[in-house]
Amino acid sequence: MSNGTSVTASVIETIIKSIILLLVMTGGFAYLTLYERKVLARIQVRVGPNRAGPWGILQPIADAVKLLSKQLIVPAGVDRTLFRLSPLVVMAPALIGLAVVPFSQSLNALNLGLISDSRYPR
Repeated sequence: MSNGTSVTASVIETIIKSIILLLVMTGGFAYLTLYERKVLARIQVRVGPNRAGPWGILQPIADAVKLLSKQLIVPAGVDRTLFRLSPLVVMAPALIGLAVVPFSQSLNALNLGLISDSRYPR
């Protein structure tokens, strides 16, 4: 393998690992939210989220479908472009902070050359 092909394979591998990590974390948060809702329902002596699937385990998927199917309402008199880009503007700095977290030996921004630090050889 030439050096260019090796770098390309490494970048593709890192992107795939990042996507898998993102999906696992998102699923984990969805089911932690389900657990929280069930605990709060138990504390308040009411029926919790148990309508979607057995024991309510499909509730996070139903919540995601509901969220994605909602109509986007843009208030009158606002800049439509800015209104739609505002979630990206808010989330980007928070996600960029994760770039310096070394998730493993091969999965971090330092190994990709995005950040240079003499303590971490490539």
